[in-house]
Amino acid sequence: MNQSSPVRVRFAPSPTGTLHIGSVRTALFNYLFAKKHQGQFVLRIEDTDRTRSTRESEAEIMAGLRWVGLDWDCGPIDSDSTEVLGELGPYRQTERLAIYQRYIKQMLKTGAAYERNGAIWLRIPEARRSDPQDRIRFYDLIRGEVSVPTETIEDFVIVKSDGIPLFLLTNVIDDHEMGITHVIRGEDHISNTHKQILIAETLGLNSAKYAHIPLILNPDRSKMSKRVGSTATLEFKQQGYLPAAIINFLAFLGWSPGTDREIFTLDELAEAFSIERVGKSAAVFNVDRLDYLNAYYIRQTPADELAANLLPDFWSIEQLGPMPSVDDSYFLTVLNLVKERMVQLTDFVELARYFYQEPKYGAKLLVYKKSTDKRTLVALEATIKRLKLVGQAWASADELRQVLASIVKANELDNGDLYWPVRVALSGAEFSPAPEQLLQVLGKERSLSRLESALVELRKP
Repeated sequence: MNQSSPVRVRFAPSPTGTLHIGSVRTALFNYLFAKKHQGQFVLRIEDTDRTRSTRESEAEIMAGLRWVGLDWDCGPIDSDSTEVLGELGPYRQTERLAIYQRYIKQMLKTGAAYERNGAIWLRIPEARRSDPQDRIRFYDLIRGEVSVPTETIEDFVIVKSDGIPLFLLTNVIDDHEMGITHVIRGEDHISNTHKQILIAETLGLNSAKYAHIPLILNPDRSKMSKRVGSTATLEFKQQGYLPAAIINFLAFLGWSPGTDREIFTLDELAEAFSIERVGKSAAVFNVDRLDYLNAYYIRQTPADELAANLLPDFWSIEQLGPMPSVDDSYFLTVLNLVKERMVQLTDFVELARYFYQEPKYGAKLLVYKKSTDKRTLVALEATIKRLKLVGQAWASADELRQVLASIVKANELDNGDLYWPVRVALSGAEFSPAPEQLLQVLGKERSLSRLESALVELRKP
C-alpha cells in the first residue's frame, strides 16, 4: 500500500461462538483508527470452519457490535441477508472461495506451492531457507521491528485436504482484494505474520501495515478465554451495563490518551486515538473499574433516555407490579432518584421496590441506635401531624426538608430521632434516598399511610 491509499481496516471474526469482549476491544481500536483518519471500517466474516461456524453466531457478533455503537462501513448488513454495505464484497469467506482458487492455481502453476497428502503446502525457497542471514521482517506500529530467521520456518499448509484454504492464505488475499491498509489485531497473531508476509511475497502482493495490540488478562493475570460465557459481549448487556461504559472501559485497555482525562464519548475517542499511544504490556480486565464507569454513565444519563435502556429487560412484574411506559411520569421520577445509587441496570428493582410495594420491617428497625422507643413515637406522631397540614399539591424536597427540620427543633429531638424512623417507615430500608426525597416522590397520601402504619407497628406490645 502506498502512502496515498485511504485508510481501510477490518475486523474479521469467526462465527464459531459468542462475541468475546476482548474481540470488541480489537474491533474498537480498528474503528477508532479508521474514524481518526477518515477511513473505512470493514466487517469480514471468517466462516471457513464449516463444522463450527453458524449464522446464529454471526447474528450475535453483529448484534454485539451494534449494541456498543461500532457500525461498519463495509460488510454484511445482517446474518440472514445477502445485502451488503460497500463495494468490497462478498464479505463471508465461504462466498469468496472462487477468488482464493485463482491465487491457489497461480501458486501451483509457478511451483510456489505443491500438493501433499491431499493438502496444499507453501514452499519456502531453498535459497532463502539455507541462508542463515535471511530474515523475514516487518515493522509493527506498536512493537517496532520484528523479524525471524527464514531457516526456522518449514513449508506449511495453506489449503486443507478438504479443499478449504486456511486463514493464513485467505487473510492475505482478502486484505489485498479489499484494499486493507492496516491490520490491527491481538498480539497472539504475531507468530502468523511472518508466514502471511511470505505468502504475500510469493503472490507478489504488498503487505498491509501491522499493529499487534496487547492481550487482555484476568485480574489473576491469566489469559481471558475466548469461549467463557461470562466474557460474552451481550452478557454484559444482560448484566445491566451501558454501551458507553463498555466502550470507555475497553478503550483504556492498552491505550492511554496521555492526559488525566478518563471519560470520553465514542466520537471523542476517535478524535483522541493514536496507535502510537497503544502500549506493549498486557492490560488487566478490572471489573471494579467497569462498574465505576457504568455507575457514572447511569448517573449522567437523563432518566427518559435511561428508561429506554431499562425497559423492558430490567423490570420485574413480580416485584414491582405492572410495567409502566417509558414516559410514565412516576416511573421517570423514581428512576431519576434511584439512578444516583445504581451501579448496573439490574440494581433498579431492588432500589425502586419500596416505591411500588409497601415496605416490610419490624418495630426494632424503626428506632435509631442512639434513640429510644419514646422519642421515636414522639417524632412519628409530630411528623404525621405536621405533614397533614401541607397542601394537597404537596411540596418540593427542599420545602419538605425544612418541614422535617422544624419538627426536630420544635420537639427538641436529635436528627436521628426523626430522620431514621421516617426513612424506615417510607422505605423499609436502612439505606435509601433522603427522607424528604422519599416524601416528595411518594406523595402526601401514600407517605402519611406508611407513617401511620409505622406508628401502629411501634405501638405493638
